[in-house]
Amino acid sequence: MSIREKLLTKWLTHPPKLAPIHEVEGVIEWAVNELGFVITNRKGSHIKLFHDKLRDHDEFDGGLGSFDVCILGGQRVKGCYLELLSLAIDEVRKGK
Repeated sequence: MSIREKLLTKWLTHPPKLAPIHEVEGVIEWAVNELGFVITNRKGSHIKLFHDKLRDHDEFDGGLGSFDVCILGGQRVKGCYLELLSLAIDEVRKGK
């Protein structure tokens, strides 16, 4: 199991309170390049991601297929956003 897989499993089952931004950006970059996620907006402390396979899932903007990852102080990401990111990746991978 790769480091990324271990991170995603950890974030989905037992998300930490905070995670360093470099870990999260690495996973987001992989999701964009390998799974087809799209960064629709990146302003300040928010990264907005979209994937067509997330439509009709209420967790992702009421079924629109997008969600935010918020960065605290430019250095860390809260566990609730880690859980949402890993859930989104899991849903997209199931749909492949």
